[in-house]
Amino acid sequence: MRAKGWVLLLIREGQGSAPGGQVVVADSNRRWAKDLTTAWTRKDGVAAIAPVVDCGDRYVLACEVSKSQGARVVLFPVEKALRAEFGPLGAGAQI
Repeated sequence: MRAKGWVLLLIREGQGSAPGGQVVVADSNRRWAKDLTTAWTRKDGVAAIAPVVDCGDRYVLACEVSKSQGARVVLFPVEKALRAEFGPLGAGAQI
């Protein structure tokens, strides 16, 4: 995600305080959050759960559940949410 420019820059010590607690924004589509967690299932063992959440209204925009914890599992729901919210990518655009 860093290579694609999808992460926020870190605030260095002395340049202000890092945000803590919940991320709050006034409107939808102003900031999205991405996470990855795992859960144990009886049938398949460990499953990765990768949601994309709109921080403005706390709505889950997309989610991927998989046995893999690879980059595709993390990035696929981001692409899916972008396409659902903003339409198809223009010619030559890549995610």
